[in-house]
Amino acid sequence: YNDNYFGHPSDMTAGVLAAGEVAHSSGSQVLPAIALAYEIYGAFERSVPPRWNTGFDQGTFMNVGVALAAGKLWGLTEDQLADAASLALVPNLPLGVSRWGTLSMMKGCTTAFSTRNGVFAAMLAKEGFTSAPEPYSGIYGLHHITGAFELRLPLDPGGQRIVEMAYIKPIPAEGNTIGTLELAPKIRAWTPVDEIESIDIEMATGFEVHLADEPKYDPKTRETADHSFPYMLARALVDGGITLDTYTPERIADPSIRSLMRKIHVRGSDELKAIRNASKGIEVKPAKIRILTTTGREFAEDVRDHSGHPGRSQSTRREVINAKLDICAKAVQMQPEQRERIREAWWNVAKATDIGEPIRTMAGFRSLN
Repeated sequence: YNDNYFGHPSDMTAGVLAAGEVAHSSGSQVLPAIALAYEIYGAFERSVPPRWNTGFDQGTFMNVGVALAAGKLWGLTEDQLADAASLALVPNLPLGVSRWGTLSMMKGCTTAFSTRNGVFAAMLAKEGFTSAPEPYSGIYGLHHITGAFELRLPLDPGGQRIVEMAYIKPIPAEGNTIGTLELAPKIRAWTPVDEIESIDIEMATGFEVHLADEPKYDPKTRETADHSFPYMLARALVDGGITLDTYTPERIADPSIRSLMRKIHVRGSDELKAIRNASKGIEVKPAKIRILTTTGREFAEDVRDHSGHPGRSQSTRREVINAKLDICAKAVQMQPEQRERIREAWWNVAKATDIGEPIRTMAGFRSLN
C-alpha cells in the first residue's frame, strides 16, 4: 500500500524520518533528504542492469539512499558520506528470492531491513568507521557481479526528480496489477462473473512468474495473496474491488473463488517488457487483458498505468492520500481526533520546526491484529 517507481522508494521514508527525529531536523530539512533518497535509489535502479538478472532485491540501493540522506541530516563530511554509502552496500546485498515463489513475512519487510541497514551505516560512518573505498569498481566490487555501469545522477538532469515520478497506490495490491484490477467494475457491468470462460493477461516478461507462478493459484498467506494476480483479480471480480479486507485469512482460504482463479492465465510478453524498460521518465506499467464468455462475447483492453499515476492532478493525488489515511485509521479503530491531527500535521510537515512533532501524532497507529 506504498508507492511505485521500479520498486517502492517510499519504504525508505521511515529511515530518513528516524534520522531527522534524533537530529531534531525541521520538516523543511527532512523533505529534501527524502527526495535525495528517492533520487539516489531511482538513479541506481535505472542505471544498473535489471535486478532480475543479478538476483538482488530493490533494497540493494535503498541501503545507499537512506545512508546518504541520514548522513546529510547529520552533517557528515564528504569522506564520512563516502564511507556511509560503502557501508550501506558492501555488507548488505539482499536477495530477490524474498519476492518470488511462495512468499513469507520477509517479502513485506525486506526493504525495512535495507532501511535499517542504511541508518546503521550512517551511524557507523559518523563515528569514524571506514569501509571499502571502491565498492563498485574495486576488485570484487559490485561491478564484478552486475557488470560495469555508469551512474546517472540526477537521473533526468533538468527534468523531473524521482519523487515526482512515483505512483501512489490507490488500492493495496502489487503495483503492476492495479491498472487491470481497476477494470473490475467495468468488467462486472459487462458480464456476470459466472459467464466468464477464460481471462488471458499479458504482462512484461518476468511478471508472469512474479505474480502467477503455481503458488499464486493457491495462496496460503497474505504475502502470497497480495502478489497473486489470479487471487486479486478473482477477488475484485467477485467483491467489486480490492480493500484491506481482501487479505483476511478467511478470504484468502475461500474455496469458492479457486475455480475462477484457474480461468486466469498470465503470460509474459517481451514486447511489453521492452515498453516498460524504455520508460525514460515515469514508469509505464503495460498489460493486456482479454476475456471470453461462455456466450462467445469478448472483452479486450490495453493498460498502461493506473489512477495513482504521477501525471494526475495534485488535487486528485491528494484525495487518494486522504482516502488512504481514512481507510487505515478505520482499520485500526483510531479515534477521529487523532486521525485529523495526523492529517493536519503531515499536510503541513514543511512548516514543522522539529520533525518529532508530526511523528508524535502517529503514536499508537498500529495494527490491532
